[in-house]
Amino acid sequence: TQSTWGQTLNAPKRVLFSLCLKPQIMMKLTLCLLGILVAVHGAAPFFRGHHEHLEDGATAGIAFDIDGVIKQGDKTCLEGQIAIRKVMMAGIPWVFLTNGGAGATEEEFARNTEKKLNDPNAELCFPSAKNIEKLLPLRGKLAPVSLTWDRAILCYSPWNRTMTDLVDKHVVVAGRTNTAELAKKYGFKNAIHIAEYARRDSTIDPFSKAIMAEAPFCSNIYGSECAWDDTRHSCNLPNDPPAQRAEALLVFNDISHIGNFLQVGTDLLMSGSPREKELDAEQIPIYFGATDLLWQSDYPNLRFGLGAHIVALKAVYQARLAALGMTPAQIEARMKDKWVFFGKPEVKAYRFAEDRLNSMAAQSQKKVGAFYMVGDNPNTDIEGAWRTRQDAAKRGSPLWSGVLVRTGVYKDGDDTHHAATIANDVNAAVDWILSQK
Repeated sequence: TQSTWGQTLNAPKRVLFSLCLKPQIMMKLTLCLLGILVAVHGAAPFFRGHHEHLEDGATAGIAFDIDGVIKQGDKTCLEGQIAIRKVMMAGIPWVFLTNGGAGATEEEFARNTEKKLNDPNAELCFPSAKNIEKLLPLRGKLAPVSLTWDRAILCYSPWNRTMTDLVDKHVVVAGRTNTAELAKKYGFKNAIHIAEYARRDSTIDPFSKAIMAEAPFCSNIYGSECAWDDTRHSCNLPNDPPAQRAEALLVFNDISHIGNFLQVGTDLLMSGSPREKELDAEQIPIYFGATDLLWQSDYPNLRFGLGAHIVALKAVYQARLAALGMTPAQIEARMKDKWVFFGKPEVKAYRFAEDRLNSMAAQSQKKVGAFYMVGDNPNTDIEGAWRTRQDAAKRGSPLWSGVLVRTGVYKDGDDTHHAATIANDVNAAVDWILSQK
């Protein structure tokens, strides 16, 4: 191991030039030299400190958030492109750990993220004078990188491993319209989207027709098999039988049509067969892929995430039960253990990432000696790292540390939730991690 590491140290130009050159295209010498200086400056602390870890086969393991770290909405952060290449050059196991997913599989998500990491029009997300001077000249001149599916851990990734008891049951899924297809890929054989459930019972959501009249896009709400009939001002829908009794609700990601979700979701939580019975003795379980109240898009102010939809659903559901005469204590008892949350800051999300990172390290005959979560949201990314740090201490396992960046949700003065450090951007965060012994 030391011999291989020494060869890397003795030949930095070969490794670092890969950061500056596109295949078969020679850059201007001045830009190349600048790129080498930046890379050496950022990687030098790793070369000094990580050698001690390699003596016992240990390494760091890094989980990166994406929104507000690697990108801001549709804008790709140049700092993220450079940071990921530094980590790959250093041979550190790493993954993306996101509370998103957009209803994609891990393979699809990796392909889409790969495009962003290779976007020649990336922009600085923290345009400091230092970044403008040292990083901006590298834009569009970084060597291509490729991503495999195992780099992507989505908020619902654990579901096909931890919820095997639901694979044969009739489940209603919520999120983007492609989540029903995704659920079936995950093994939920009898999954149906909440909008499709409403379509099969045309009076359950009285405002659906109003939505269609205002924005006639049947396929967006009801699926590709539906078409808008301009003469009737309604959707032409196939005659499918009513949906089976719902046995669980799976909320994969952010809700596109919140009114439909609140009405039908509340009905299903009250009764798995709401047309037959208004209120069952017990609530069916509901699973959420994430709980983020806010996230950073390319809009200047923070946007609502799935957590906002959870707040809304819980408030409407509790108000509906109270209207039926249930006391707060009865409502609390009904909901207990039936609302199940995944994603960050839940410890199970980080344990899932641990398994992935440990597997990657083992492939290089190493072991992870310390885990890092690089994120922009103190309430999810960093809070989850702190919770898992405490959990790991009890297990006698390597500890997690949260590394907070200023390119997303966090603003100076906010509670950091025990972040180990605060960095301006993900590139600076990686430099700090590489400097740790």
